[in-house]
Amino acid sequence: MIIIPTRLASTRFANKILADIGGVPMFVKTAQLASQCDDVIVACDDEEVAKIAAKFGIKAIMTSKAHDSGTDRINEAAKKLGLSSDEIITIAEEDSKQKEKYFRDLIFGLLDCSVAMFLFLPLFGQRMDNIIQEVPLLSLTEIEIYVKIPYLMIVFGLIFWGIFGLAFQNCTSKLWVQNKDKISLGLSAVGALFFMISLQPYAAAFTFLFLMIKALMLIKWA
Repeated sequence: MIIIPTRLASTRFANKILADIGGVPMFVKTAQLASQCDDVIVACDDEEVAKIAAKFGIKAIMTSKAHDSGTDRINEAAKKLGLSSDEIITIAEEDSKQKEKYFRDLIFGLLDCSVAMFLFLPLFGQRMDNIIQEVPLLSLTEIEIYVKIPYLMIVFGLIFWGIFGLAFQNCTSKLWVQNKDKISLGLSAVGALFFMISLQPYAAAFTFLFLMIKALMLIKWA
């Protein structure tokens, strides 16, 4: 059950919930969109709002005008409906979670795509005439092919996964949602480890930094 708290007497924007959005009042538009996820009921404090809700086929329940917050209004509506906290979804909570998910996916995708700089910046060392030169990955020629190929696989793997992550931010497939972050972390971890083992400190440092940023974001929003 989704309970949408509405308050007609808005101080900063008079009658905000009645503002026209695509030909219908704002609260009606919100309810229509939310109804795609679960049953919806509007917790209102004015009979006019209840009548408008009924006109559009939306359930409404009257609550006190004295509430200071939407949470208080939701709690009153929940008690009147006999709902437990496990049965209630608030729009604010779900919207916040969606914003966090979008932001996390955006950062993960950008971090993965940013390893493209390895191809063009002098972050890899190679020995030429007993001198260590710093060169981009694409110019790394004085190493064994069985070392360079994994370098390229790691870098292009992260780039393509970052592109996929950005392209499919709105994908709700359970398989995708459960594994996209794990694969991104796994690629970064393998890359950082391989660069360290093969004595490429600059590439290893950047890859490890990106890995830590991802890990901290997951811990923060766990």
